[in-house]
Amino acid sequence: MDANLTFNEHLLSTVSPCMSRLGQINRVKHAFDSHTLLIIINALVFSKLFYGSYVWSNTSQGNLDNLQSIQNLACKRITNTKKFDHITLQIRKLGWLSVRQKLYLRFTKLAFNV
Repeated sequence: MDANLTFNEHLLSTVSPCMSRLGQINRVKHAFDSHTLLIIINALVFSKLFYGSYVWSNTSQGNLDNLQSIQNLACKRITNTKKFDHITLQIRKLGWLSVRQKLYLRFTKLAFNV
């Protein structure tokens, strides 16, 4: 956490390992079906990505865009989508929310439980 409470350093230290894990998954994705890839990405990437999101969910749009790019890349790994193909339809087929929507949903669930 920095002096301005922007969480830039924390999210940078989160984005880098997630991208690294997605690179490792990309090397072995041919050995798994899409359901297994989904489980692996949920366990190794999204668990790291959304850890502590209640604290940093009010971060800047630029940080959210970086997190969204990780989700988009994960979707491309699962669906075997090309680099420049549009990803929105693939994300909808997987039933995923955008990062901003997911953070809002998590915060809403917390407020409801309180």
